[in-house]
Amino acid sequence: MITEALNNTLKHANAKQVEVKVWVSEGYLMIIIKDDGTGFDITRDSPGMGLENMRTRANNIGGHLEINSNNVEGTRVSIKVKLENPDEM
Repeated sequence: MITEALNNTLKHANAKQVEVKVWVSEGYLMIIIKDDGTGFDITRDSPGMGLENMRTRANNIGGHLEINSNNVEGTRVSIKVKLENPDEM
């Protein structure tokens, strides 16, 4: 999912900066990928295959994917996945 989000940024966003944060909190793996690019309309009828692939992958591992985007602030992809054994991290 991280790779797909970064590929989307490189291909479509015209971003100058991309920030990737990864951490563990309260038994969850948390990931945020944020860019300062052109953004896109998340309500469009036909999302790209990259977004659908990310949603499918998140669902397959029991995670939650959230995408926020606009032409002023760019795009923010948030992923939250419950860890099986968080104490081993």
